[in-house]
Amino acid sequence: MAHPRDSRVSFQPRDQFGRSHEPNPQEALDINQTLSEEQKKDISQAFTLFDQDRDGYLDYHELKFGLKALGFELPKPRVYDLLTKNGIAPPWHPPNEPCPGPSLRITTQAFEAIATTLIASRDPREELSRAFDMFDQDGDGIITLEDLRIVNSTIKQGTTASDKDMANMIAQADLTGKGGVDREEFIDMMIAAKRRRGY
Repeated sequence: MAHPRDSRVSFQPRDQFGRSHEPNPQEALDINQTLSEEQKKDISQAFTLFDQDRDGYLDYHELKFGLKALGFELPKPRVYDLLTKNGIAPPWHPPNEPCPGPSLRITTQAFEAIATTLIASRDPREELSRAFDMFDQDGDGIITLEDLRIVNSTIKQGTTASDKDMANMIAQADLTGKGGVDREEFIDMMIAAKRRRGY
């Protein structure tokens, strides 16, 4: 006998009151267009990674950790609020019966919309400051060639940069000749690069 989840494709998503709830494709498209390709990929990967039972939905815990992977460490009440406002009754829930909050599930489209809203509300300088900390391996407030070498060693083969390329990156951003890039230089450089790329 097939598990009720196996037939989920034939079901219409329903809200917590058992009503049909089909996401608006145009709305999802509009939301998607505000994201960079890298952000879309990050969101998709977070959903896939934390959909641990591979049912195509995120429960409360999966939602919490999926958002955490994207850099949003939200308090439990906030995550629960997002679940109750954006969640749907899963296909295996009895139709026309109210679905209690903890049993609600988040679809890919809902996760995308939640993540997009959170990303849009971020302060770009704060985001770049967090990125700086990832590169500043020894925490001395300056990204040096050695820091870049360490980060570079963790990247898969074929996408790594040469020492010469990394030294050039440092030289272009190091405005005071200190042999590395400080936080403000890094943030200014990244903002300028985003403007050149048109976002």
